[in-house]
Formats: sequence, C-alpha cells, structure tokens
Amino acid sequence: MVFIRFRILLTVLALIGLVNGLMSCKDNPYLSTVVIPLNSQLNVKIADTFSIQAATIVSDKVLTSGLSRYILGQTQNATFGKTTASLYASFSLPSDQFEGLGIIDSAVINLQYAGIFGDTLTNHSLLVYEVDPNSSQRIIDNQSYYSDAQFPIVPTIIGSLSNFKFHPKDSVAVVGPDLTPHLRIKITDLSFLNKIQSQTASTGFLNNTAFHSVVNGIYIKVISQNGNGMMYIDNSASSITGLEIYHHVAGGAATATIFRLGTSTVNAYEHSRIATNEVTNHLGKTNDSVIYLQGLGGLQARIQIPYLNHLKKVLVNKAEIIFEDVNAGTTSIYTPPASLYIYRKDSITQTLEDVTLGSPFSDVTTGNYFGGARATDYTYRFNITRYIQKVVDNQTAPFDGFYLNILGNSLNPNQIKLGGGELSSKKIKLKITFTQLN
Repeated sequence: MVFIRFRILLTVLALIGLVNGLMSCKDNPYLSTVVIPLNSQLNVKIADTFSIQAATIVSDKVLTSGLSRYILGQTQNATFGKTTASLYASFSLPSDQFEGLGIIDSAVINLQYAGIFGDTLTNHSLLVYEVDPNSSQRIIDNQSYYSDAQFPIVPTIIGSLSNFKFHPKDSVAVVGPDLTPHLRIKITDLSFLNKIQSQTASTGFLNNTAFHSVVNGIYIKVISQNGNGMMYIDNSASSITGLEIYHHVAGGAATATIFRLGTSTVNAYEHSRIATNEVTNHLGKTNDSVIYLQGLGGLQARIQIPYLNHLKKVLVNKAEIIFEDVNAGTTSIYTPPASLYIYRKDSITQTLEDVTLGSPFSDVTTGNYFGGARATDYTYRFNITRYIQKVVDNQTAPFDGFYLNILGNSLNPNQIKLGGGELSSKKIKLKITFTQLN
C-alpha cells in the first residue's frame, strides 16, 4: 500500500511539474511567448477608431464586349445625373458559306428581355444606324472593346422605335405562336436590306469576316427625353436576340432566319452631369462625409486609412471594414447593388489577397470569407484580414488606400450613396482585432 501511494504521489508531482512547465517555459512550441506575451493571457486588443478618408471619383472604363447580356436605355435623376446605354451590334452568319436568302420581305432587330432596371412607365425612343463598313475604325471580329467605344456610322436612319415602354413580362404575338417577351425594331431602309440580299456563299456569306466587310454592324442610339429605365438584353444561346430576316424564294413559302449578335457587340455608356446634380459637388473631394457609387463605369470611391501603417508588431486576428447605405429603408425605382467589391491599384488593378480565400474558385459573389454582399441591416461588410496584415508588415506597395465599386459594374446600372469618413451616424467603420507582439 505504501508503494502504491508513493507512485500516486510521484504521478501528481509530475503532472504539477508539467503544468508549471507549460505555464513558464519560453521555448514551448505551442504557447511560445514570442507570439503570446507572458504579461497578458492573450493580449488581444480591438481597435475601431481609425481615421478613414473617403472620396468619390470617376470610374475607369469597363469591358463591355462579348457578353451574355447587354443593356439598353437611360436613367436620370437629380443625384447622379443622366446615364445612357447605347449598343453597337455586329451580327454573325447562321453558318459559313450561307446559301443566301432569296427575296427579303422584311427584317426586325429582336432584343429579348432578361430583366429591367428603373421605371417601366416612362417612354423611350431609339434610332438605328449602320456602322460604316468602309471605315478604318469599324468593328473588328473577336476584338475586346470598352464602354467608351465609338465607331463611325452612316448618317441614314435604317430603323426606329418611338415613345414605347419596356414590357419585360408581355409576350409578343407574331405569325404563329406567341414569342417570349422581346423588343422589336423594324428595319425600314431598303438599301440596307438589298445589300444583305445581294450576298452569296462566295461573297459576303462566305464567312463572318467577309460578311462584316459588307455589313459591319448597327448602332442603336437612345434618344429618350424622359426615359428613366433600362432593359437587360438576353444574349444567351437560347435567346432570339439578333437580326431576324423574313424571306422567300420564288414560288416557295416564307421563312425566317436569325443572324445572332457577333462576338464584338459592345455597349457604349455616357454619363452626363450638371452643376445641380448632387454628386457634382462631391467629385474628387479628398475627405468627404458621403461617397457615391454608380455602375456602368460611372462612379467609384477611393478609401484611405492614413495612420494604418503606424500599427506595428501585431498579429491581425480579424479586420473588417463596413459601409452603410445612407438611404437605408427608403423606396426607390433604382435598386441598390446586391454586392460591392474592393480592390487595390499598384501599376495595375489587383484583387485583395483575401478574395482567394472566398471559395475554392475565388468567387467573390459567394465567398463567405471576403464578403461584400448587401446585408439585412443595409450594410456591406468585407473581411480584409490578410490584406491588413500585409500592410502592417510592409509586404505590399506603399499603402495609399484601396477602391470601392459595384460588383459587375460593367453591366449593373445600380447606384448608391454610402456614409463616408466623417459622417457621424453612418460613417465607414474599420474594426481590427489583433494580438500585440513583443
């Protein structure tokens, strides 16, 4: 019995020694005091009083060619001014060495609805022109184009549509069954149709390159006076978007052939602002109480945190930046963006390191880590822990801030007003939880 009690005593003493060793040993690989100082249990601190400077600036041009959706229309309001989305559309042959059309009876441009933004009750008007195929600046196949694209046009109007409203839920009755909701613009210029009709499998119908040297494309220009909405155009493989030509051969039945949108179809955006627009007095203001974001290459914000690089010798556990909608809870015909996006610029535009932690495919729209989606409390939150750690460690370029924009702004016309750096109730917040290192 004495021997057993002695063994128990030795075991207890050994356990006590082990615990004391874990609590005091400076070289323990699991609780190293290099990481966790002895004078604090974890020495975790929270900082949320960083000075943040925010400014609204004009966005860079955005890529708007080769898309599965396009946009057409106009929005205008006292805050952001007027935005117009027009379309340069090229068309592809149904096949190489296309056999021909015979006699053309009529032709229409079909633009199938994929949705609408803004007001469905205001009137719109459109004019259609031919892109000059003889110009040295004409549309080139498989070329990438941006939102500031311009191509010379032939001044003759080849089609138009006046004082119409967008009806994305109304099917269209043509000869035969009703068709899915779409916009139809009739081609009225006979010389344009005759040029298409005269092509053969050995001339303009040989392939797309040959066709585009004859019919380079069209320009759909928005001329609305009071229009305040835009339509999304479905350009998927299953849509009927394109140039639909009705034709027949002598003694034969009439038929229809669709020339789908070409690979270099491109949206062109124009933003017009005047002195009375709200954003005019805020553009470029270095440290503003509010910031404005506008899609379609409209407006973005630059965010700076001047004293962030003064945070030294810390291990960043979590860093979260929060933006809040100033008009939260109000009703508007302009829906706020579903997601925002932040990025940095060095010599080129770059994603933040945290984006790659969003999902196996780096998808920022679904990544739970990076964030950016609109929350039920009208905020947009980003987890930028890795980025802030690199700033603290001086592992990035000199810290001059990052940029905030609407996710997918090349096609999303959304607009929003957010709290800036000095707005007391809804200002931008940066919350960092960190461990102070020795």
